Amino acid sequence: MSGPTKMTVHSTGVTPVSRNLEPINPEVIRTSADLTWRQHQPGGNTWRPGTCLQCTPTGCPQLDWAIKVRSGESPLPPVNAMSNEAVTGGR
Repeated sequence: MSGPTKMTVHSTGVTPVSRNLEPINPEVIRTSADLTWRQHQPGGNTWRPGTCLQCTPTGCPQLDWAIKVRSGESPLPPVNAMSNEAVTGGR
């Protein structure tokens, strides 16, 4: 490689990196699922029911994912429900 490489830097000064490039750490995924599950349980912590932005009257994709991880069904993180497609309805 010859010469410096030009990088695009976000206005915050941080080079954006795709979340897809991050390695999947099962321990972190399990901890994240545990925290998500606890957020949806009544009382006893600062994350109380009703504070999840993913919840709808028909359910919560984050909670569904957390239950699958905790039961050993799914080792993968959830697709971001707040993606542009989810927010705009694919428009």
